[in-house]
Amino acid sequence: MEIIKEMVMSICRITVEELAEEISISHGSSHAILCNHLKMRRVAAKAKLLTFEQQSIRQSISEVMVSRVNSDDTFLKRIITGDETWVYGYDMETKKQSSQWIFPGEPRPKKAR
Repeated sequence: MEIIKEMVMSICRITVEELAEEISISHGSSHAILCNHLKMRRVAAKAKLLTFEQQSIRQSISEVMVSRVNSDDTFLKRIITGDETWVYGYDMETKKQSSQWIFPGEPRPKKAR
C-alpha cells in the first residue's frame, strides 16, 4: 500500500491501469487500495472563473465604451486596428486526462481557460 501511495504522490495523474501494470497487481486491487484504503478520489480540474472584481472591471469598461460610441459618432472610425490574427481555442488535455487523485479535504485543482 505504501508503494501505491508514493507513486500517486509523485505522479498524481497516474491512472488505475498504469498503476496496476507498474506494480503487477490487478486493476480491481489497485482501485480498491486507492479508494477504500487510502480514501483517495479522482477529480477533474475545475475551470478557473473570473473573480467578482474582474467581472466588475470588465463590465465598467464595457459601459464606458458603449457610452462613448453613443455620444461620439466618429469614435469607432478613429480606432486603429492591426493585422488580423486567428486564435484557435482548444484544450490540449481532455477532462479525463487532466483529472488527478487527491486525498480527502484537499482542494480541487484549478485549470485556466
